[in-house]
Order: sequence, then structure tokens, then C-alpha cells
Amino acid sequence: MDGHTSESLAVLKNELIDKVQTMFYDYNRMHEVVLQHTCEVDLEKRQMLDSIKNYENTDKIRLASIQCLEEDILKLQKTNHDYSEMIKSLEDKLVEKNKESESENKFSMIRIQANELGEKDREIERLNKVIFTLKQKKDKPVDKPVDKPVDKPDVSGWSPTSSNTPTPPVVELVLQDTPKCIPDTLVVEEIHEKEAESETVTETEEVDEEEAEEEADIFTYRKKEYYTIQGDPQQVVYELLEGDVKGKRLGTWTTTKKGNKKPVFDTS
Repeated sequence: MDGHTSESLAVLKNELIDKVQTMFYDYNRMHEVVLQHTCEVDLEKRQMLDSIKNYENTDKIRLASIQCLEEDILKLQKTNHDYSEMIKSLEDKLVEKNKESESENKFSMIRIQANELGEKDREIERLNKVIFTLKQKKDKPVDKPVDKPVDKPDVSGWSPTSSNTPTPPVVELVLQDTPKCIPDTLVVEEIHEKEAESETVTETEEVDEEEAEEEADIFTYRKKEYYTIQGDPQQVVYELLEGDVKGKRLGTWTTTKKGNKKPVFDTS
């Protein structure tokens, strides 16, 4: 048996068993260590994957916020552009309105001057009519006493717009036989007063006749009342004053394409 006894073999067997058990124990321990390390690595990888997913979700949320902010910026830029165009349009309208106001003011001044000139011309025409009437009275035959001749002062008409001479001519008047205590100037003034009174009475009668002939027609347009005259061919629209009295001229009636009537007001 190669010099081995049963006792030595038993010892050798026990030693081998111990070594095998030690190796198995070491293997198991190493295997457990490897498994634990593998678990730790897997856990770390899982944690890293969760962190990456969280980062991806955060990035998505931030990208969505950035996109919403960009859309808001585009809307604000469009609104700002619209406001700029509106401001520019209002400024252009304001400039045009100022120009129209200046032109209206100039037109009003011209109209006022024209009205003043027209009033002066009417006054001159009235004075010429008075002069013409006085001349007609002068041309009529007057019974004169033989022994009392009457002097004839030379009086003629004069207009500041038609005459270049600064001194107005005198109207020729025929003075009847009056007492010597009454001067000629009083007679002339009395004649002028009578002519003025007769003209005033005539104008008043004409106005009364026109008012008597007018038949008022009051109508309402857009919740406001206006005054018209029945049978007026021009269909003039007037302002309605208190007591249903006719005011100033506002415009004329017109007919629309649908056949309805509406007033068109004067722009001046």
C-alpha cells in the first residue's frame, strides 16, 4: 500500500475533505460577492435610467414651455404691429383733419367776407333805390307860386364801390313851398325817414305773406325732428327751433336707391 497505513489514509482523506470544503466555501463566497456586485451595478444602472427618463421629461416640459413662449412672442409682435399701423392711420387721419379744419377756417373767413360785401352791396342798392325814388318825385310836376320861386339843390347818388371820388354827390330834391323857419336838411331827413318806413312796412308785409303761405311739415329722422315746407320744389331741410319755428338751412331731401328718403346735410 505504498507505505500508507489506514490511519494515514484517513488523515489524508480528512485533509482533502477540508480543502474541498474550504474551496467550495470560497467559491460560494466569491459567487455571492459577484452576485452582490452585479445586483449593485444593475441597481445603479436602473437608477441612472430613471434619472435619464426624468431628465427627458423635464426637457420635454421645458421645450413645451419654450414653444408656448415663442408663440406668445409672435402674438405680441403681431399685436404690436397692428397697434403701430393703427397709430399711423390715426396720425394720418389727424393730419388730414387738421388740413380740413384749416381749409374750412379759410373758407369760413372767405364766406364771412363775401357776406359782408354782399350786405354792403345790398345797402348800396337800397340807397340807389331811394335816390331813384327821390329823382322820380323830383321829376313830377309841382304847382309853384309865381312870386315865390324855390331853389333846387343838386343831390345825386354815390356808392363807395362804384365811385372813385371821395366826396359823395348830392341828391336833387324839389322842395315845396314850406315856411322859411324849416331848413332844407330837415325836409331831406323827413323824406329819408318816410322812405325807410315804407320799405320796412313792405318787407314786413312780404315776410308775413311768405310765412302765411308756408305750410310746415315736421318730420323725425334718427330720433331728431326737422322742419320742411310742403310743396317746396327744392325740398330744403331746416332746423326745428322751439315752438315749431323754422331755423337755419341744414340740407335737402334725397331719394336712395331703395326709394327711401333721407336728408343730405350741407358740408359748409
